[in-house]
Amino acid sequence: MWLLLLHQVPPNPPYLRAKILRRLRQIGAFALKNSAYLLPDSEEAAEDFQWLLKEIQTDGGDGWVLRTELVAGLTDDSIKGSFREMRTADYRQLLADAQSANVGLRKIRKRFDEIARIDFFDAPGKQEVVNLMKQMEGGVHRTEAGSAAAAEFKGRR
Repeated sequence: MWLLLLHQVPPNPPYLRAKILRRLRQIGAFALKNSAYLLPDSEEAAEDFQWLLKEIQTDGGDGWVLRTELVAGLTDDSIKGSFREMRTADYRQLLADAQSANVGLRKIRKRFDEIARIDFFDAPGKQEVVNLMKQMEGGVHRTEAGSAAAAEFKGRR
């Protein structure tokens, strides 16, 4: 079962469309068309879509949230594959950011938690990020242990 959000957003205010798209990305929705989005049917997804629908309506738009088993031209497997592709790209980007930039473990963990929350179908790449965080954690613990050992000798000759 799937939840389908269909919406119409007015041209004004201009920021509304960007706000809606940002929120759809945050909840992990898959874009079927410009104003048709899917999520796996769950209580949390229904709540997310209802909240977004209220926001659209408050700003002068319209929309509908529907439960559906079939989506024309798509199979459940192809839809799940599309969700996995989106999250795989997210994990890949997070891994690249973590390896190339001077990004702290806390930021990586926060972004990982955001991605994992919307990884509905266990996308590839998740374990690589987990492994990297463990390596980084090990480095943090070694640094803290070294600092503690150095503190013992502080002020001594």
